[in-house]
Amino acid sequence: MRFGYYELIALMRLIEHKVRNIHSYRHNKSMGTRQTISTWQIANFEGKTYRDFLFFLQSHGINYVEGGHTIYIPPQINLDKVFRETNNAYPPDAGFKILKNFAPPENASYLDASHAWPRAEIKLMGSILQQVDSANALFALGLGPRLYDLAELYNDDHQLTCFVVQHIHGETPSINEYHTFLQRLQEAIDAGILELVAANGLKNEDFQDAPGCNGNLLKNKADAKLYYVDFQQFIPRNDRLLQQIVMASKNSFHFGKTYLFRGHTSYLYQKIPGQKYSGKRDTAYRWERIQQLLNSQHLTVKDRLVLDICCNAGIMMSAALRNGAKWCVGWDLPEVVSGAERLQAALGCGRLHFVGAQLSDKYSLKKDIPEWLMPEIENAIVFYLAAWQHIGLLEDLKNISWKALIFEGHEGETMETLKPIFEKISAAWEAELREWIEIADGDSGVRTMAIFTRR
Repeated sequence: MRFGYYELIALMRLIEHKVRNIHSYRHNKSMGTRQTISTWQIANFEGKTYRDFLFFLQSHGINYVEGGHTIYIPPQINLDKVFRETNNAYPPDAGFKILKNFAPPENASYLDASHAWPRAEIKLMGSILQQVDSANALFALGLGPRLYDLAELYNDDHQLTCFVVQHIHGETPSINEYHTFLQRLQEAIDAGILELVAANGLKNEDFQDAPGCNGNLLKNKADAKLYYVDFQQFIPRNDRLLQQIVMASKNSFHFGKTYLFRGHTSYLYQKIPGQKYSGKRDTAYRWERIQQLLNSQHLTVKDRLVLDICCNAGIMMSAALRNGAKWCVGWDLPEVVSGAERLQAALGCGRLHFVGAQLSDKYSLKKDIPEWLMPEIENAIVFYLAAWQHIGLLEDLKNISWKALIFEGHEGETMETLKPIFEKISAAWEAELREWIEIADGDSGVRTMAIFTRR
């Protein structure tokens, strides 16, 4: 009888959610903006169940925390013993939240399969990709830690689903901080950006356990901010989240003149693929031309570091991540990158790092690249897109041993007018011009795009 009651409540919540969000679901399915799922092999693990996996961790001296549905492995030195390749692919503060259900991400269920759960509750909680959306939404709202990646860990016989998250080394907040956090969470719920899986909302026992929310609410020692670390309790509305971010950052993301047919109002410089917001540049077509140039040199961004100079909202970086880039670093003005980081999270991209800076030809890029990414630089792809008139030619690119550089000129610049610039690039960056094309996209006129490789 008790199970039937909760089954009914969960079913009612599911129906309510489906009816209210039918357009949002259709819209989000068409987004196609998430980064690829990473895959990593677990060395020497031959087990078949999560208990075998726990024994495997214990035998290698790896600390972990076992939850109801997951095994959490915090950052630690011992990880290199069995997770060297995986561990080196992420920032030093990365933790690994692994589902007890042994299944690849596309087939996995968050809830522990060894227990019986109401089917409506399972449906309401959604797929693993919805869990990704939930984690990213919390981060974009400043309520949760970053989700760096969704990964598949595997041995010869089994696959495991792993959320690579920013580890929060924190402490229980004060009662006043707890109430302030709940107020911010309630504001996101009232705005229709978040919903809760639990039928009783913030009256659920986790949120009522003041001030630590059953250990899920932590005050990070690194930045003194509060983070809710358990994201599976939330249902995001990505369409409303994107709208909030775009409206808040519209003036920062806008770049250049306005147009009469756009109502003489500022609009996005980079169009967001699959979204309703107009932009001066057709980023999907622009990406096709970038791939054309890379293909001409038998190159792709897959498994490579991408450096994006003057990245704006980071849409070209998200395109690279959708095509398997290992990590991206982007530079732009501080007021631009603050919104860009939130936008990329809402689009499902976490393998990136933004740097807010006032760029000029004397600016040192290398100091901004995280130390753990240094081994990736020699194979990096650099985007230098519609940037040189604004910041000049960065001298420090000579000191970074990148593999290839995509250069894009400004409107009206032809191969003939750019010839002196290309000669300077070849000399200053020790590079060779390999191929060039002309491109016109969106509301932008014809310009020249070229690919250089290092000598």
